[in-house]
Amino acid sequence: MRIIKQLLFLLTLICPVVCFPQAKKTSEREFKTFYDRFFYGSGFNLMFSTIDLIDVTPHAGVYINKRWRAGFAGIYSYYSNSLKSNSTHIWGVRFFTDFAVIKNIGDLTPVKSDLAIRLEVSYNSLSLQRKYFLTSANNNGRYLYHTALVGVGLWQPIGKRAAFFIKLLYNTNYMSSLPFDNPYIEFGFDL
Repeated sequence: MRIIKQLLFLLTLICPVVCFPQAKKTSEREFKTFYDRFFYGSGFNLMFSTIDLIDVTPHAGVYINKRWRAGFAGIYSYYSNSLKSNSTHIWGVRFFTDFAVIKNIGDLTPVKSDLAIRLEVSYNSLSLQRKYFLTSANNNGRYLYHTALVGVGLWQPIGKRAAFFIKLLYNTNYMSSLPFDNPYIEFGFDL
């Protein structure tokens, strides 16, 4: 049921992009100066149910060329489980790279849209509290959880430098005790 809700949410975000596309091309980012290669923004994830999760991921990076970019992100999440009556804070760092497989879907279809499809690979290192995420005898303190995420994202330009995005990321080192389900859905913006 939860995956159906996430997919319906994803469709409500994608529908305006396909149904009301921009007529003017804005997706071609120009690199006139070195500063033009840098980007920053933030990703968000919200989940409310018996498990509540509020996730904020500010990020920054650099375009290596017009299709390929790399960067890093800080991660902060508030996690609450009403069934177990506990809550905790999760923080960490993400290093990522992504590649525009399709720079402009409007060039391939009759739909006039600047929508880009990007593949992403990232490495996450998260600080988690042992007592909530491990079932070992020593459950005091925190530990680092390392994982790689792979996925696909849609980027819709909303100006010369700005874009809205939504990504589906899969955790390659999935543990059932983690607060994140596969796929992990993140939405946000780039500037």
